[in-house]
Amino acid sequence: MKIHQIKDERMMHIIKDLAAQYVARHTNRQSLLTVTRVILSSDQKQVNIMLSVMPRSAEKGALDFLNRSRDEFRDFMKERTKMHILPYARFLADEGEYNRQRVSELLTDDDK
Repeated sequence: MKIHQIKDERMMHIIKDLAAQYVARHTNRQSLLTVTRVILSSDQKQVNIMLSVMPRSAEKGALDFLNRSRDEFRDFMKERTKMHILPYARFLADEGEYNRQRVSELLTDDDK
């Protein structure tokens, strides 16, 4: 692995942990939000934070709230890290996670 790949991996891990902390502290607890993965742009200036939301009917409201509070999340990251480049975050639904869950449901239904 090259050094910049290691740095990117480390940065994504830190952002994922901070996003999980932020979501846990700032959501209303009426739905379960899980940070599933983080996608960092090649220039490290943008980051997509992928979430799964249960129940799925609460997804739009949760994502709207988190995207409205992106500046607060950026300040949250700034207070807790020493990153030289602080990326701008965008919260998105992780469709891949929903698809994985559906496949898992189908497989367990076949076993019955």
